[in-house]
Amino acid sequence: MFINFDPDAVELMAFLGDLPEVTAPYRFETMTCVCRREYDLACN
Repeated sequence: MFINFDPDAVELMAFLGDLPEVTAPYRFETMTCVCRREYDLACN
């Protein structure tokens, strides 16, 4: 989810430029998580 409260901001696809085409061969929608790590960080 991408949220931008700036009414003058460019649309997300325009902001991403050619990134969708560059990453398309990876087919992220078909990937499966095989490892997960969680870290507790002292921050807000």
